[in-house]
Amino acid sequence: MRKNKLLLLLALLMTAATGAWATDYTTLAVGDVIKVGDTFSPTDDGAINDWGVDNGKTYTLIRADIDNEYNVTEKTDGAYYVFKYVSIMSSPYIHFDKAFAVTAISDGLEVTNIKTEKGYLLFTLALHESAAAAGYTVSLKDGVKDADKWTISPNPAEEGQTVTLQYNGRLKVKGVKATSDAAAAAVPDGAISGVFSVSDSKQVYFSKGNLRYASSKWSFFDNQYDFYTSYSADAWDKFGWSTSATDYGMNTSTSNGDYSGDFVDWGATMGAGWRTLTSDEWAYLLKTRSASTVNGTENGRYAKAKVNDVGGVILFPDTYTHPDGVAAPTGVNATDEYGWEGNSYTAADWTKMESAGCVFLPAAGCRYGSEMIGLGSYGYYGSATPDGADYAYRVKFNSGSLEPANSINRCLGCSVRLVQEATSEAEQSAKPAAAVTTAPKGAEIVGVGKTTALVSGGVADGGTLMYAVTTTNTKPTSTAGFSDAVPTAKDITASGKVYVWYYVKGDDTHSDSEIAATAIEVPVADIVVWDVTNISDLDVAGIESYEMEGVRLSANAAEIYAWWYNSAAPEMDGIIFYADESGGFTFTAPTGKAFTKIEMKALGPDGWDSANLGTGWSYSGDSMTEIYKATWTGSAASTVKLLTGTDYFEGARVKCIVFYLSK
Repeated sequence: MRKNKLLLLLALLMTAATGAWATDYTTLAVGDVIKVGDTFSPTDDGAINDWGVDNGKTYTLIRADIDNEYNVTEKTDGAYYVFKYVSIMSSPYIHFDKAFAVTAISDGLEVTNIKTEKGYLLFTLALHESAAAAGYTVSLKDGVKDADKWTISPNPAEEGQTVTLQYNGRLKVKGVKATSDAAAAAVPDGAISGVFSVSDSKQVYFSKGNLRYASSKWSFFDNQYDFYTSYSADAWDKFGWSTSATDYGMNTSTSNGDYSGDFVDWGATMGAGWRTLTSDEWAYLLKTRSASTVNGTENGRYAKAKVNDVGGVILFPDTYTHPDGVAAPTGVNATDEYGWEGNSYTAADWTKMESAGCVFLPAAGCRYGSEMIGLGSYGYYGSATPDGADYAYRVKFNSGSLEPANSINRCLGCSVRLVQEATSEAEQSAKPAAAVTTAPKGAEIVGVGKTTALVSGGVADGGTLMYAVTTTNTKPTSTAGFSDAVPTAKDITASGKVYVWYYVKGDDTHSDSEIAATAIEVPVADIVVWDVTNISDLDVAGIESYEMEGVRLSANAAEIYAWWYNSAAPEMDGIIFYADESGGFTFTAPTGKAFTKIEMKALGPDGWDSANLGTGWSYSGDSMTEIYKATWTGSAASTVKLLTGTDYFEGARVKCIVFYLSK
């Protein structure tokens, strides 16, 4: 057979050994304008090299400072230089007409004690010597057939140099694609780092665990081997065929007819980008894709195994290096020769394999009505592909078989593992950024442990608002841990301030926004709030009392009344306090606690601005803001008296009372 040879000239697209693209730089000369982040190389006519700066090196401007003291010292080796300036254009841009060197100082120190000519300011430019290009190493992707039949020259290569790849084997070569590690896709939040081909042109990331719905919230399991072993109406992880009529398949009907209709993707539960694989994509993933050689098996795609004593299937990413110190997998790509016991990995082993990009699909069984079947013995994973009116395709496997496209009843509840398509950083950066069009507004105050929302009213364009809460005013360094659920004080256990950070997770046509530079501060305290949400049944007459959330309101005489008034206009609803004799009211704190402050917000000043409210009480009102308050403050007290010295009182309705408590 005649050898097929291919001679291919490629413009070099591989990453430098330094792990970054070489950056273009410009020549710096008198009169130039440079900005922070610019790189440049000094030349003989640039007035910098006269003081010993190496013309053969490249420098990056990382900081610029103005010093008005004319007084700068301490000079050690490094790469800092001082320039006299004529004008500052728009910081951090610098325009200079003359430069002179200062003996360089070490990174992070300020220059001091350098005398300058009278009338000049010192402009300090902090420069770092840029890493020189160390040459570009060109390599073939792991798993390429006949890898030993390729020659690459030159290798390593210099920037801009053409590289020749020549194939001397017997295969037909359709083309060669060069890629750079710098263009690798950014791993989405909630995903495993491994990249998996699901067609000739599409790659995906898998979610970090199976999908679940619990306590009214969608999420992924914390570990890839986790699943529910019993049915609960409040905890689902095995879903029937998802249609608009079945609420993502959370239905215990065993009639296929109840699951009729078009597929509704489970990915919508977890936000933009997540989706369910089609049956064809599952088949390509498991049977067709090119992948690394795993323990001697070319195109190693999967293996049966036990992980943390849970049986299932390990999926190896397209490019995979098995971690050192972990037993090599056996039975790679085998459907029935090996059972779960062929490979067994501890949780510690699995942490290493997961970090290398592996996915694990546990044999989580299935659900028929409210009955769990085949737990630990069978795995059923949903696809987005129906099979007629009563059936749908799922991946099915057990210890002795694996079927990528098994058609089963729509009513059968199956596991769901979502994916996101891999998008390169270059593609991602080309998308317009999502934006916050209306910033969320923080609550005035929220009770410790309450389910009250910390913020409200945020509006995003091009994506979904995501939130994170911290107890210190420190901006998160990444979006890990953010959630689209509006945060509450449910898990907050101590009084103080909390800080709500937010950004917009971009949809399919937008990139993510930056995390907001400033957090929303929300006071959280041990409080009880009385308002329309919980005391619309308040009705106290004479010496009666009313209690809500441990706080009690008592009337202290026969002609003392308080009740919640419902009007035709809800914004005018509130508590009416009325007295026709002295005695007033008493607030009593919950058992074991005391009041530190009580704040009543009224609809207007009437009555409150002129009444004898009692010891510790004060009134404040602002007609511009329409905020009117009667406030008690003092030492912690288990009881607080109101209006006890007033013979007659009828004030504007109180729409809200906040009781601040301490132990």
